Amino acid sequence: MKKLAICFCVLGFMGILTDSSILMAADANRLCADDARKEYESCKAACKEQFLVDKDLCRNVNHDCADKCRAEHSLCVEPFLEALDACKDDCDENLKAQKQSCRSQFGEGTKERDHCIDDAQVAGFICRDTCREGVSSQLKQCTKALRACINKCPPAK
Repeated sequence: MKKLAICFCVLGFMGILTDSSILMAADANRLCADDARKEYESCKAACKEQFLVDKDLCRNVNHDCADKCRAEHSLCVEPFLEALDACKDDCDENLKAQKQSCRSQFGEGTKERDHCIDDAQVAGFICRDTCREGVSSQLKQCTKALRACINKCPPAK
């Protein structure tokens, strides 16, 4: 009986080791994946920067000047993109509510429910499209200002 209890104790302890080693492996995998993601983002940023340097050189535009223009463009578009996101979020919330209303009004698998949800999705699309159209002219103005700014930059050295 004593040997049996010792055996269960050892097996239980081994189970704890196995469980903890699985947890350690999962943590190691998560850390590895996090490191890989950080490396990817860093690499992507470096590649994007090099792309912009090369693009400016191809256009014979001073890179620092063009970077300042791009920074101004980012500031210009930011409030319009935030407004667009907020508008589209409202559309999505409305669509979600309309679809829920369709589900509560009509039985599952019925043509009425399908038509109701289709109509809600069309309305959602129109809403999001209206949001985009609402900021389109402002975004175009920001892009025109970017082009004008870059055109004023001195040539690359």
